[in-house]
Amino acid sequence: ADAFGLSGPLTIIANACAAGEADATRTIYIARAAGQSTLVSSYKNPAEVVGSEEIRVVRLDSYIEQARIDRIALIKIDVEGYELPVLKGLEKYFRRTGHRPPIICEIAPRAYSLLGGTLSELVRYMLDFGYSAFDLANGVTPVDVCSIDCVDDVLLLARPV
Repeated sequence: ADAFGLSGPLTIIANACAAGEADATRTIYIARAAGQSTLVSSYKNPAEVVGSEEIRVVRLDSYIEQARIDRIALIKIDVEGYELPVLKGLEKYFRRTGHRPPIICEIAPRAYSLLGGTLSELVRYMLDFGYSAFDLANGVTPVDVCSIDCVDDVLLLARPV
């Protein structure tokens, strides 16, 4: 078993779509640097954006149900500021199951105002499902998400339901 208590074979499924709060089509802004593309308009400096494309967005809870995934070992979110919509797209999953997988989540605070939200909204939303933020390096030191002022990764863990 590893640090998350996972053992045995794991399945990773790749899909050509984005995750979000609603099933829709959105514009993704393609960044020059690999791994820096985003659904958050004006998050990147225009000099960094080399193009855009329309992309299908799906709710993760709907995807999980349709794909008949019964147990999730870990969720990793690195979406250049679009993390709250991705997490909101898990609401039905959280409501219908007591399972709370660990979530490694990159937080990009500058994007929240661009989306009309706040970091405290993210904290409240995750607390509703029993999650708190911890330091990714050790998994035990609490992190005050509202005080994050530059892009940082946190580990979201839930108390047992």
